[in-house]
Amino acid sequence: MPRPSVSPLLLHNFPENGVKFLLQNPGNLQDLLRLLRRQHPTLPDPRNFHCGRRTIEPETLIRSDFSHGLTDLLIRLPFKEGTDSEWVKVYLLVEHLSAHQTHIVPRALGYMMDVYRLQERRWREGEQPLDGMRYEPVLPVVIYTGERPWRSPTPFHEMVACGRAFAEFIPSIMPLFLSLPSQSAADLTREGGALGTVLQVLKERNANKSRFFDLLLGASRKVTDALDERAHRTRELLAYLTALMYHFRTEQERAELGRHFLQTIRSAPLRREIQAMGQTIAESLREQGKLEGRLEGKLEGKLEGKLEGKQESLAVMLRRKFGPAVTPGIEAIILKTTDSVRLDTWLQNILEAKTLKDVGISRK
Repeated sequence: MPRPSVSPLLLHNFPENGVKFLLQNPGNLQDLLRLLRRQHPTLPDPRNFHCGRRTIEPETLIRSDFSHGLTDLLIRLPFKEGTDSEWVKVYLLVEHLSAHQTHIVPRALGYMMDVYRLQERRWREGEQPLDGMRYEPVLPVVIYTGERPWRSPTPFHEMVACGRAFAEFIPSIMPLFLSLPSQSAADLTREGGALGTVLQVLKERNANKSRFFDLLLGASRKVTDALDERAHRTRELLAYLTALMYHFRTEQERAELGRHFLQTIRSAPLRREIQAMGQTIAESLREQGKLEGRLEGKLEGKLEGKLEGKQESLAVMLRRKFGPAVTPGIEAIILKTTDSVRLDTWLQNILEAKTLKDVGISRK
């Protein structure tokens, strides 16, 4: 029996990409809106959004319009104010952060304006005059899953010299902000449904063994009890919990955890599928560890070696850190680069880079 496929988002750079994986599911998106509504009461009722008809904008489209963040996700979904209203489309611009970022508000504002420009471009493609266009709302969402407390982002005017004096002329937009460390377990599980239950496990990913056991097994039971075990969403949530276990817990814990985790899944076919997915994730992590060890050895050797070796090392390290974001075009640029100093610079930049753009490889 062939093994089920595992999303690259669960294999590569999981601490950032895992949340992006979850939010592509309509049910999880609906749960997120309920969590956001609790934090931001002015957000319209989540029941007025039709998450089942959401559209995920292609990443290639996003990258062509603005600088791609760690896990930016652009979602377009229908919204209706009331029973007598017409459906309109709303954009959710979701960014996940695993560390504090002081300038997240101006960055979110820039991304918002790029989405509005995207709407203008699409309107013009229909050969219609811009005068007749009405923009679709863009809602910036920032999800923070780090461990340090972070109550709210810094307002834009506080970053501007004489900001209070010129406050009327400075954009005052604040993103819909969800700080995982600030959420109580009760709020996450009550308001956030199945997604909130899983996020509670993420929140306490580094808890002691006994606590993590209870959270993981409890989340699996709640997910399988609340949802149809045959549903695609159930499979995705269990796959995420499996990946979370493999990425954050020790090898000694995983064997025991894995056995008890599988026992919470009543459906034998689903249990076998999740077990196979876990094996795939484990093998991927072992392989990545081997590659990481080899590449660290090359860096410790002051990045010496043949030109081809540097090109190969750079490509492997980029795929290791940024996964699917490393396109064939990026790899082609690396292979065409014969400047050894430039390759060394890119290799060194990877160590501190948080986004692919930070590495400095130009697509031009």
